[in-house]
Amino acid sequence: MQEMIKKSTLLTISFYIMAGIIFSNINGLVYAMYGIVAPFSIFILISSLIITFYLFRYGKITLPHHFFNMAIVGYLLIAGISWCFFSHLHFRDVPYYRVFRKQIPAILLVYAFYKYTLYEGERNGLNNVLAFITAFMFLVTMTIPFGELIGLKNVIEYKATTRESGVFSNPNKAGAHINYNLALVLFFILNSRRWSWVFIGMLPLVLYSTVVTFSKSAMVSALLIVLVFLFINLRGFYRLGGRRRKKLSFFLAMILVAGAASGPIIVNFIQTLNKHQLARILQVGQIMSGQIDENTTTHRSTLWGEGLEIIKNFPITGHGFGSFSKLPEGRLNVHNTYLMVLGEAGIFPFIALMIFVLMLYYRCLFWIKDPNYQFLALAICIITTVQVYGAANGGIKTSETLGMTGILFAILHLMKGKVVRSRKTKRGFLFLPFPSKRK
Repeated sequence: MQEMIKKSTLLTISFYIMAGIIFSNINGLVYAMYGIVAPFSIFILISSLIITFYLFRYGKITLPHHFFNMAIVGYLLIAGISWCFFSHLHFRDVPYYRVFRKQIPAILLVYAFYKYTLYEGERNGLNNVLAFITAFMFLVTMTIPFGELIGLKNVIEYKATTRESGVFSNPNKAGAHINYNLALVLFFILNSRRWSWVFIGMLPLVLYSTVVTFSKSAMVSALLIVLVFLFINLRGFYRLGGRRRKKLSFFLAMILVAGAASGPIIVNFIQTLNKHQLARILQVGQIMSGQIDENTTTHRSTLWGEGLEIIKNFPITGHGFGSFSKLPEGRLNVHNTYLMVLGEAGIFPFIALMIFVLMLYYRCLFWIKDPNYQFLALAICIITTVQVYGAANGGIKTSETLGMTGILFAILHLMKGKVVRSRKTKRGFLFLPFPSKRK
């Protein structure tokens, strides 16, 4: 078939443009430096529309996806109506247009990532898409620990005083990016056919990047991800197959050796920290031990308490768009996506959001049989629903999180009941062939 450009080529180009802009954080970087809002979003929109147009009838969206859409639509409708009644409570500097600009494309963005990942996964396997995202995210992650070394600060001058980390003006956004990258690197340590040693080399750099953000939510989530990786793969050790079992055993041995040898390096690193940085790392240990208070959460628990007091006034309808964190009783913002949805749009979108989250965990735990793919799905779920939704307002409108949510939907769809086999088959470029269903 002779065409000016093949459908598959157009879809691949569109996806890589969309993913490259989102995972490089170039929009956020330009806004932080020059105050220009979303200059590259038009390319994301065009790419997602192309993917949606060609793949609209390709596969069906799943039940968690439906509940996610219900939460977004309900948020837009109910919060918009509530805003009309409670606008007298709002501050005039609330950027309402940004709510629409970020929220309306959310459904389209998740849909485009889901459809393309599903399409590519059924044709060539998931590893091609995941490998591109892993490599690209790793390059962006390296701007965090090595930004000063490569002269990044001489090139980037942020418009406002921020706690910037590499190309991210916000350490919490940087932390979410790093942890998505961490989950993918751990996944490929076992799933890469010939390049596992490359991903093992990436791992300490990614973990170090997490620490130097000094984001407590990022460090707590990173610890959870590593523990989940070890627990799930050790629990399903005999389902991994001979080749991946050997890789896991070798990786565990390396951890023990590296842990014994890195003691002096860790001590030296701790001695270079200032009091504020050291306090944040110590607070991570307190959080992991169950101590949740104003000090360990950097006043977030206080904000959550204030938010709940405001929600009590109008729990059914909420207070309207962008108003929840700007009410006279509130200060700063609530730093929690669940409370934001409940406070601005009321109980019905909140219920849809919670059903979506619960269904994700159920399918991660009981649908996916392959241990390593189960780890990847569960890690993405933890980062999205705990780190991003639990510690930030913009969980349902952050492009990177929306993209990873679409990829998670595709993993759950493609890997239901499947286990990767270690038998010899036709090789792909770098990674394993797509797994077949166990008979």
